[in-house]
Amino acid sequence: MGIVVMSAAIVSGAFVVDACWAPAPGIHITLIALEATPGDSARLEYRVIVQNDTAAEGTVRVNVTLDPDVRFVPEASSPEWGSPAAGVASAQDDGPSIVEASVLVPKGSRTFLPAGCGLLEVSGLCTSVDIDPGQRSLDLVVDTGSLPVEKTAIALSAHATMTNDEGTLTVNESLTLLIADVSVTTEVTVPQGGPRPGDVIVYQHTVTNPIDRAISVRGFTNVVPAGTSFDRAGSRNSASLLFWTVCGDFDDGPHLVAGPEDSCAQVELFLDPHETRVIPFAVRIDPDYASAEPIINTAVLGTAIEDDGILRPRPRPLRDPNLNNNTSRVETPVVLPAAFTVTNTPSPQGIGAPGPITYTVVVENTGGAALTNLTFDKSNLAVLFGPAIQTGGSGDNTNAVLDIGETWTFHGVYLVPEAAFTANGFDTQGNPDNDGDIDNTVTVSASGPDGPLPSQTASARVEIETWATGALQISTTRGDSSPDAATGLPDTLGCSDSPATAWTPEIDDSPASGLPPQTVILQVNFAPANFHATGIEIHESFETGSVVLIELLDENGVGIGDPTHQVYSSAVDGGPDPEDSTACPGVFRITFPQTPYAVSSAWIYTERPGFEQIDAVRLIGVTVTP
Repeated sequence: MGIVVMSAAIVSGAFVVDACWAPAPGIHITLIALEATPGDSARLEYRVIVQNDTAAEGTVRVNVTLDPDVRFVPEASSPEWGSPAAGVASAQDDGPSIVEASVLVPKGSRTFLPAGCGLLEVSGLCTSVDIDPGQRSLDLVVDTGSLPVEKTAIALSAHATMTNDEGTLTVNESLTLLIADVSVTTEVTVPQGGPRPGDVIVYQHTVTNPIDRAISVRGFTNVVPAGTSFDRAGSRNSASLLFWTVCGDFDDGPHLVAGPEDSCAQVELFLDPHETRVIPFAVRIDPDYASAEPIINTAVLGTAIEDDGILRPRPRPLRDPNLNNNTSRVETPVVLPAAFTVTNTPSPQGIGAPGPITYTVVVENTGGAALTNLTFDKSNLAVLFGPAIQTGGSGDNTNAVLDIGETWTFHGVYLVPEAAFTANGFDTQGNPDNDGDIDNTVTVSASGPDGPLPSQTASARVEIETWATGALQISTTRGDSSPDAATGLPDTLGCSDSPATAWTPEIDDSPASGLPPQTVILQVNFAPANFHATGIEIHESFETGSVVLIELLDENGVGIGDPTHQVYSSAVDGGPDPEDSTACPGVFRITFPQTPYAVSSAWIYTERPGFEQIDAVRLIGVTVTP
């Protein structure tokens, strides 16, 4: 884990000290080790603070002797530093390196106050004084590269000389950083044969302090994996006296911090010299967990510092040569119960004349065990299904075992007879039900390791479609078109002027014609008897958004001009209904209460500049027995 330790206090700006404790006039240097550069465990940053407590500014020459196993990084250090001093062996020669810098340090300022220290006054000798030290800071970055395995510390020593009106002053300072490869590993404890949904997973995190000094780890975090909840009872360890506390809720689950219960402050995990601490962390898998993905736990150690029991104004981070073992990530597969799903997809989704419907039935093993004794009830509607075809997973359907993740696909065909249209729908047994669709249901049964599983059913509905079977031109039709172009199933491709496949009026009321928009009328006829409408669909293929009025005619041809037979009246012409805003191509669909009369025809009024075109018209409703 990577971080670095320092043993020197920060010197800040103006502060108040007692004169009887104040440092003697002169220069002072402080060496501070900063934390490791994020993402670069091999690089360390130091700060050299030079303080001038004299009454005059002066030039200070500083030289720092580096540990033989580190290399000076000039591009990341303060520019005042020079190259290693001439005549001194470099790190490549297995000897120490020395870097030097010369800086002008301003003088400090002092304001002496009347003698006396309040309750602590001793014969007037203790005089308060404000000190505003003159100081300069120099950053020094070194690269540790691949430290020797036996390395336990990195030492630096600094020597400073200042010459000014008060003479020549010298000072020395040293700093030693401990090296400790602090690590965390994780072992998982799960129930035998598991874990399964509802079980508890216990992660035993082992944190190791490899050195002969006591340390503290500032923060040890876990994230509750997706699909689980924190189990406090299983996360206690009497030997470590360490508990977990929920400290937040993030996108990937509650974030947990090691520490005393009910405390989310930045806590420290104290480790004695060479101590190995085992810390449990437990989660319970959600009872409804159904994902094939494993449960993932990630434990992360925070910054480690030397902990010698002394309260310091600045922490002393350790140098950790290996950050890769500061995070422990464990994946635990979940044993899911035996389960499977069934889908039933028909094609086409709607049918308007006798013909075939193809059903695709897919059975998938979505559980955690192989399935046997798979039976497939395909008697509904006497659909002729072929043998299973394996379409997913790694199993083999020829062995009669549906393996984990395997899918079997069945294809079946049903020929819809004319009677289904006369009856306006069939139930799953092929009996008339007048619900406007062809019903089909398949039932699949299978067994898991513990016996038979609940059967799964999948239903499919194919809508009976009543398309216009004939048409009459109320308004004249363009010469290259016909009213019958609006009958049958839609057959115009895209948004285009296609008079051969879509009814086109003769009147050209485009802007170029100079004529105002004209209202034109198309009559379409429907074949089923006793058919009471609940809706109508108009497939528009050119100059769309043209419908302004729809009137339905009963089986005696009555309804024209009768407001009770108007099922749509556009606001364009002052009617109560929203304007037709169909895209091109598109379907203008309206629904309404079931008509009390059987519908035989519809008058469709359109009004749009240019040649509006209608590709097909479909009536929606039910057959009512007289």
